[in-house]
Amino acid sequence: MKINGWDIKNASAKQFKVTYGNSSIQNSSEWVKGAAAPFLGENYVGFKTMEITLLVKGNGRQDIWKNRSLILSKLLKPVELELDGFAHRFKGILEKHSAKEPTEDIWHDIVLTFSGYEYEAQADGSQFSGSASGSTDLIINNQGNLVTPATVLITPQVGLASLKLTGLVRNPYTREDLPVTVKNLTTGKTVTIDGETGLMTEDEKLKSGDIETYGLPSLVPGTNTITLDSQFVDITVKYFPRYM
Repeated sequence: MKINGWDIKNASAKQFKVTYGNSSIQNSSEWVKGAAAPFLGENYVGFKTMEITLLVKGNGRQDIWKNRSLILSKLLKPVELELDGFAHRFKGILEKHSAKEPTEDIWHDIVLTFSGYEYEAQADGSQFSGSASGSTDLIINNQGNLVTPATVLITPQVGLASLKLTGLVRNPYTREDLPVTVKNLTTGKTVTIDGETGLMTEDEKLKSGDIETYGLPSLVPGTNTITLDSQFVDITVKYFPRYM
């Protein structure tokens, strides 16, 4: 198991047990008094909870305590977890922890409970992506089963006063597609719209004032068709598929 790329073997520990839950589901449905029928709202997804038990060894109790402390020191901020035997990754925050000491000072159990979300990365840890050049359409198959934030990179081949894209932003209630308009594009300068952080830049300088959007880019599960109103651009869409 790795925590932000750091292997717990460095603390003489190993992954012992993982209890892997699904994401929580919530909604605002209600039956108003006097109404003939209830309001049934769509479910929305919340945190996934995961419990991990580690076995921590050491040369006596004091050494084991030191190793336990080292592991916990790596969990004070949001972390990316790579679990042994799991292809997908988990990003979250430690919610609580507990430890159990057996009668023999050989190893201790640490139970860690995290809240976060599950996603898929490529073998090298990078995002999946799709690209198009000189085309007004880009088709991407999102293999995840949840709506997935996406990062869009646009490099114009010529200067453009504006560029309109569809297929990346939707009304959260009606699912109607909402356009994204990028203004004042300069030849060869890459505009990036990050659906994870909300950051909008041109060659790493802020450009949010030239971007009109009703939300951040995302991909629905399955086939996504992204349409541009100009073919004189290169476009790349990057994403980590997310799962229930």
